[in-house]
Amino acid sequence: MRIEYTGKQLADYMVAADKNWVLTNGLGGYASLTLGGGNTSKYHCLLSAAMTPPYDRYVLCSNIHEYVRLGAATVSLAAFDANGVCSQGNQYLKSFSMDAYPTYVYSIDDVSISKEITMIRGANATAVRYRIRTGRRPLEMDFYPLINYRRHHDVSYRDNLNFDLWQWPGMVNLEYKGETEYLNRLHISYSAGVFETGEEPDYFRGMFYRQDAARCTDCWEDHFIPGKVTLRVEPNTTKTLELVIFTEQGATWDILKTVKRTVRPDFFAAETKHKADLAAQCSIDHERAPYLAASAGDYLVQDAEDNTYIMAGYPWYGFRGRDAALAVIGLCISTGRSQEAKAVLQNLVKYIDNSMLADNVKGRGHAPEYDSADASLWLFEAVFEYYLAFGDKEFVCSLKGVLESIIERYQQCIVTDEGVYIAMNSLGLIETSPAMTWMEARVDGRPITAREGCAVEINGLWYNALRIMEKLCPLWGDKASRRYDIQAILTRDSFRKYFVYEGGIADTVTFYRTFDGRMEPHRDISVRCNQMLALGLNFSPCDTETMKRCVRRMGGLLYTPVGIRTLSPDDRNYTGKGVGAARIRDYASYNGNSWMWLMGYYLRLLYRLGMYGKEQILTMLLPVFVEMDNTCMGHGGEMYDGDAPNVRAGDWAHALSDAEILRTLAAVCGTKKVKGYGKSKR
Repeated sequence: MRIEYTGKQLADYMVAADKNWVLTNGLGGYASLTLGGGNTSKYHCLLSAAMTPPYDRYVLCSNIHEYVRLGAATVSLAAFDANGVCSQGNQYLKSFSMDAYPTYVYSIDDVSISKEITMIRGANATAVRYRIRTGRRPLEMDFYPLINYRRHHDVSYRDNLNFDLWQWPGMVNLEYKGETEYLNRLHISYSAGVFETGEEPDYFRGMFYRQDAARCTDCWEDHFIPGKVTLRVEPNTTKTLELVIFTEQGATWDILKTVKRTVRPDFFAAETKHKADLAAQCSIDHERAPYLAASAGDYLVQDAEDNTYIMAGYPWYGFRGRDAALAVIGLCISTGRSQEAKAVLQNLVKYIDNSMLADNVKGRGHAPEYDSADASLWLFEAVFEYYLAFGDKEFVCSLKGVLESIIERYQQCIVTDEGVYIAMNSLGLIETSPAMTWMEARVDGRPITAREGCAVEINGLWYNALRIMEKLCPLWGDKASRRYDIQAILTRDSFRKYFVYEGGIADTVTFYRTFDGRMEPHRDISVRCNQMLALGLNFSPCDTETMKRCVRRMGGLLYTPVGIRTLSPDDRNYTGKGVGAARIRDYASYNGNSWMWLMGYYLRLLYRLGMYGKEQILTMLLPVFVEMDNTCMGHGGEMYDGDAPNVRAGDWAHALSDAEILRTLAAVCGTKKVKGYGKSKR
């Protein structure tokens, strides 16, 4: 689906600077700029490379600064802040469009300049293609690459930007001279023009990032300028220049070192075909679904051993076990992509240790973090959805031992050296230590929402897992499925007794043992989003009337047009805006911020309970679609302020948001057969 903006819409610098696009390369790297073509965050860049795919992202090229010399006039196309001056090259923009990749069209007098950007799949590489059409006068353009070498969460300064430079025909080669454990070479290929370099190293100093300033993080940066490519275009002529910035990884290095630069592959056509293929594979019967599925493919990446991962989001997050187990349902299973779904699940199993699924995996030099009680339980939902969709008995049977061991360890007790505690109590409910749910953020080492004891969604997941095991027992020839039924009945009855009350469902229940051995419960009746998760699974411990009552109450207090709040505005701990320092943002994230992915659970509950019909659900999704088109060109954001106007407060492109919207469309609109690909059995 093509998203377009006109020059009048882009003429306002602040409007253009607040919208982003994201491209990915299938390795974990990404590229992202604003609709004005500039950088308003340190995460904006033309090339953030995954040095050890899919981990260790490094920003290697922030942007290309273009100057147009037309007669006596020199015009900058830059659209960023630097040294207190706001460069507004966006005023020359005639249009911006986003389809498979972004296209900027500039108009200066009778000159038209088209700028297309794409990442090259399977390589840490970005291609930028310019098409320049002149009028009555000749034109010269200078292209200055702004080079970096730093982790994508950091910033770089003049003192740590030292490079050696040498040239080949049509190629500029850079070698980073600082300390690094990764590849230190970067290459810039140009298909036309002449490359010139000065006698002394040159630097772009003092680029200002207003988005990061608002977040109270490092917001100034310098860039290394290796030189410039100069291109002259005669009157009434059209000329093309393609710049490719890349590392010595993946397919691009092999391509560019073995072919002549005049016959290089059409990277843009390849990306268009890739996106079209993803759209064609989508099995959801809704007109927008194929385009969402094509965008959702950006989160699927592979490492050197062909293991398949789901990245949690761009630009901030990497691979997270919980997010992958949740997102695989919408991104792969609901869209009919059986091969990718199976590959993701196979890889997830590798990150299970002591029956716990790793929540956060940071890559080389960092041990996976096993600090989540719900991540392993989400795996049951994903496996069951996979079986319902594709009927792959052999693969599901291969996971029997893994799923059984998780159930057994949760029943027995899991205690780690890091203080993690997970155990089933005598009532059949799962108790955990603090900050073991998806609301795990901490400030100064202390959890923002501790939720110690029995959390509602963890016990909903536990009941769901027991029922799934009961359903799968006949599949793998286990005749003792009754044991899971008995355990599930105990959990269900305890859930209804201790979590459900007249006003709704408690968020957590903490049990205190009395001197005579009784279990005395204390309910936290804060109205949060977590009750929706417990009710929205394949198997819920609550009866229909309780579910309807709870959904009505939560919908009235937590619903926003772009997501579901994490806490009711009536609560004294509610924070409606997450602006400022990290501690303020982290606190707001689980005490008021609205998360888009939770919208999927709310809408599917409304539909499944018969409270809303198909047309009503699709109408409620319209603001979500508008937000996707406006903020990150086809992707859903992570979270938004709880207060209107619900400004974006998190990651630009979030896997769970895209996945849950796709999953909701599949549930409401149904699926269709797709020729030549994994097809849904539903």
